[in-house]
Amino acid sequence: MRTLGFDSTSAVVTAALIHDGEIESVFSAHSNNMHSTTLLPTIEGLLKLAGIKVSELSLISCTTGPGSFTGVRIGTSTAKGLAAPHNIPCIGVSSLAAMAEIFAEIRGLICPMIDARRGNVYSAVFYSDGNGIPVRLKEDSLVARDELPSLIEEVATFSGISGETLYFTGDGADAAYISAHKRGSEIFTPSQAPMLLKMQNGYGAAKLGERIYKDAEKSSADMSIFDSAKLVPVYLRKSQAERERDEKTAGNNLQAEIR
Repeated sequence: MRTLGFDSTSAVVTAALIHDGEIESVFSAHSNNMHSTTLLPTIEGLLKLAGIKVSELSLISCTTGPGSFTGVRIGTSTAKGLAAPHNIPCIGVSSLAAMAEIFAEIRGLICPMIDARRGNVYSAVFYSDGNGIPVRLKEDSLVARDELPSLIEEVATFSGISGETLYFTGDGADAAYISAHKRGSEIFTPSQAPMLLKMQNGYGAAKLGERIYKDAEKSSADMSIFDSAKLVPVYLRKSQAERERDEKTAGNNLQAEIR
């Protein structure tokens, strides 16, 4: 089984090709949010390197959010455009769950973070016992960076695993933030670890999508859920343009009341 996975939910454009779960090739680079001109060439490069055509793919897995509105739309549109003409199964996965998937063979709490600006991050909490499948403990959400450590502690305590090593990953987990919230040896970010563990990457999307697809096959689930027509973006908040419009409307309404 050959799976193409990619992520365009942040400033990084990243794609990966895996063959029966094993990495064939991975590419990640900061694109200054120019995903519209970098994502497709990246995918074409990976396929050319592997010597295969789009039609030979078994599955396409892309992250559908949370993250950049423009990036999410470009990612889902690209997946649909590649999958539909060849009737290739297609699946959308959480960008945060895709990051956590990389830690499947590492025991500990996993906190993926995507920079959402204005002091906020998109985040979730997972737990891995090191045996291959991270378990979600907290849903994807938009939270203030300063509030996240206490939320993680609350989730860990409730789940009875507060003593486990905590791994931060993603572009929202910068060194200064981690240093400010360090709790002795319990918080660890692998500064010398492979890039796969540190940032968003297409391998996580491919690995997670393939696992979901194989589980569906084994359980005789309705495979129509992998129809590219059902792939849709997932947003946790309004776009910047919508927020600015609402703020302007609220300001106008306030002025009208004062008058």
